[in-house]
Amino acid sequence: MLKPLVRFFCITALAYAAGSFAQDDWQSPLERDHPMVGKVVDLQSQKLISPSVLLEHLARVEVVLIGEKHDNPDHHLIEKRILAALSKQSPDVVMEMLDDSQSALLTTVDREMKGSQLKQKLQWNDKGWSWASYGPLVELAVSSGLKLAAGNLSRDQVKKIYQSGSEALSADERLQSALRVNEEVKQTLLTEIYEQHCKMMPRESLNPMLSIQLARDARMASAIVDSQASRVVLVAGAYHVRKDSAVPFHLELNGAEKDVAVVMLKEVDADIDDYVAYLKGQNTVADFIWFTPKSTDRDYCADLKHGKSESSVDTTTD
Repeated sequence: MLKPLVRFFCITALAYAAGSFAQDDWQSPLERDHPMVGKVVDLQSQKLISPSVLLEHLARVEVVLIGEKHDNPDHHLIEKRILAALSKQSPDVVMEMLDDSQSALLTTVDREMKGSQLKQKLQWNDKGWSWASYGPLVELAVSSGLKLAAGNLSRDQVKKIYQSGSEALSADERLQSALRVNEEVKQTLLTEIYEQHCKMMPRESLNPMLSIQLARDARMASAIVDSQASRVVLVAGAYHVRKDSAVPFHLELNGAEKDVAVVMLKEVDADIDDYVAYLKGQNTVADFIWFTPKSTDRDYCADLKHGKSESSVDTTTD
């Protein structure tokens, strides 16, 4: 693995500015010594850039989409770093972790609220989204005077879509782009959902989950379009920010002419021995990748097979 990586570094020949994460700063326990940990790749140029160069670029972009792995604590640290750097731009902050049932509550938050008071005010869903993971990001946004916006559907909305599909999508103006997604993208997403569910369910039975996935992407895109701010930051699961099939795709379907940058936070993979080849196919998915250590070796499919999954009816793919 090292030879291709060394060649990649020599080709790019870019020095890293101060402020990169030190090894001891990472919280995830696995693959901390991997050569790509902490590296940021500009996928258009196929070159390494420093985190500070990335942040400078993001400060000039209208819409910044950050894709995370929900259970990786280092992804939450990086999100805080990005938001802190962009706070002077006063962006609205759309979060997948906030849903329509909390929209009214968001208007009652003031920047002095912190900790348990803020969590209680927002009626935070700690079971679905750990406050320990997301509370610091929410507190940063609130204390910086940034407007928080719900990016997700409420559980009641999800149930309606699961039960009636396109009929429920048609009833909500914010979800209309979900009805205009072409068959190729639908099949790609359906395959992803099938694989995320460990191929344990018949592929054709997953269409309700496909409708939910499309609806969530449409909902996040509508939150961005509806924002009155000149800048918007979205924090969501990695699959929701993909350029080829998710929120950016729905922004295009909505005719939104916005300058968008997709930053994918990605765990390194010890089994990939040629990152040069790996990265070449990624520019259709994201604009930048920021690599981190790996949070767990947990086998989610094994958990699912043994009935240990916390999945519920609204589980799609993140």
